[in-house]
Amino acid sequence: MWATFPAAAQAIIAALTEEIATLRAQVAHLSERVSQNSINSHKPPSSDPPHAKPAPPRTPSGKRRGGQPGHPKHERTILPADEVLDHKPTRCGRCQQALTGDDPEPVIDQVIDLPAKMRHVIHHRRHTLTCPHCRVRTTAPPVPEAATGFGPAVQATAAYLTGGCRIGKRPTRQLFEDVFGIPMSLGTITNLEHRTSTALGPIHTAAHEYTKTQDANLDETTWYEGRHPATPPVESSPPPDPPTEAPPPPLPLDARGTTPTHQRKKKAWLWVAVTPAVVVFLIRGCRNRAAFDDLRGEPRRSTRRTGTSSMTTSPRPGANSAGPTSPAISRP
Repeated sequence: MWATFPAAAQAIIAALTEEIATLRAQVAHLSERVSQNSINSHKPPSSDPPHAKPAPPRTPSGKRRGGQPGHPKHERTILPADEVLDHKPTRCGRCQQALTGDDPEPVIDQVIDLPAKMRHVIHHRRHTLTCPHCRVRTTAPPVPEAATGFGPAVQATAAYLTGGCRIGKRPTRQLFEDVFGIPMSLGTITNLEHRTSTALGPIHTAAHEYTKTQDANLDETTWYEGRHPATPPVESSPPPDPPTEAPPPPLPLDARGTTPTHQRKKKAWLWVAVTPAVVVFLIRGCRNRAAFDDLRGEPRRSTRRTGTSSMTTSPRPGANSAGPTSPAISRP
């Protein structure tokens, strides 16, 4: 029967059949993407839509809340003491007889507190003296420790709060002033961040170069660079007169095509390479192949898909290309 159809009809039917197969594949792919959630994919729970199926209720175990009988006891860690206060009983609790001596293993009640004065201020006073011979006044040169105005502990704490704890600059400034009694500006916090980053640069480079030569487990996750100031609200006012001169040039666009004024939050990606000895993190603005190659720094030989991830095999430096390869997992 197919042979009785005209050639033009056969061509149309073949094209429609191919298009239907393509559309079915697209529908299956889109249906799979829509059905993804934090349970069956790498998506975080915060990305689940409101209509997502909730997690099944847990079956009651019948146990009481809290610690179970026979479980290992967890106690507060006893830290080295900066001050020790001994408290001895003076009389027996039964017969009121006077007591003397020392207990070789006394009970320790530990109290941890912060010192009342958190800051330590040093004034480097540079004197200017007059020579008795030629009457020239000479001032002592600045000491390197006073070049930044803040010591290494303040610099490390500021960098840890903003970088490690991801606290904003304004809360960090408020914490330094309220808790430590150290006033500082937002620009000072930025300078402390840059100095810390510069000091840690060679260490990070050496660690990164080491992970490039080792078998590593790789992963990435979303990372938000921070919040940018939004455009202030415009108050209602009469329309202004038409401008008599040329308007100012438009603001430069970033990689996403938005101006810094309208950009609220900049999304990036945190990449990690884990080896038995060293772990390296990289922050990049994308999660594509270029970022993956930047993390590994090696030429790739082949890539094969395995489910929702891709396994890339690459020879280690100095190894024969025909020898064993090191697997690295990269999410698409």
